[in-house]
Amino acid sequence: MKKSCLFIRTNGLPCKAKTLINGNLCFRHDPDKVSMALNASRKGGENRALQGVYGEPITLKNPDDVKRFLGQVINAVWSEGVPVQVGSSMGFLTRCWLDAYEASDVIKRLDEIEEKLDLINP
Repeated sequence: MKKSCLFIRTNGLPCKAKTLINGNLCFRHDPDKVSMALNASRKGGENRALQGVYGEPITLKNPDDVKRFLGQVINAVWSEGVPVQVGSSMGFLTRCWLDAYEASDVIKRLDEIEEKLDLINP
């Protein structure tokens, strides 16, 4: 059974991570692993930094444009190495776009109906 790391943090609380095999400290606190732990932190930070351009600017004018765009995003995530987080963000944002489009379309249609009713009943 693994035991908890014996390192005491600056706030006086013990580290609760599991120890390395045959050790009393975890990976982060073992003095023999300092450079490896720093390298792991650096790599983890780089993986979370979603920097870059993943496509050309687009204009969305109707739901068909959104459908085509989402197809491109899915293919880019699936086969071109675009990060999943980028694809998830684009999915969320296009859902928001579609909701706004639908709401504005409903308002437009209601305005048209009201205009027609005003013509019938001046």
